[in-house]
Amino acid sequence: MEREMHGHKLNLLWKKITPQLQEIIIGMHNNNTGIPLTNALTKRRKVFESELNELALSGKSGHAQPFNDWRYPYELKDMKLMSLETVFNLMETFGQAAQYVKTHEEMASEEN
Repeated sequence: MEREMHGHKLNLLWKKITPQLQEIIIGMHNNNTGIPLTNALTKRRKVFESELNELALSGKSGHAQPFNDWRYPYELKDMKLMSLETVFNLMETFGQAAQYVKTHEEMASEEN
């Protein structure tokens, strides 16, 4: 019996994030300062979303999802290739953004 592939539709999840948090995440992309960059935000968004889409959807049908291939390799029927650099780059971006938000929330709660 063949199982249906599990997964996450990254592009749909991205759309559920508030614009304010999206800007923080985008500002952390390819940025090691620990502070979200706000200059050239339109260009940064384009680069970030291009990488996100590279993992979320590929192929003409849009059914191949490299993120799922990486996340659930035991469900693959055939060997797949994908850019681990993109995976690591996005993991770093989300990790830095999460740390920034957490730190600033803690600071705000201490002030109250």
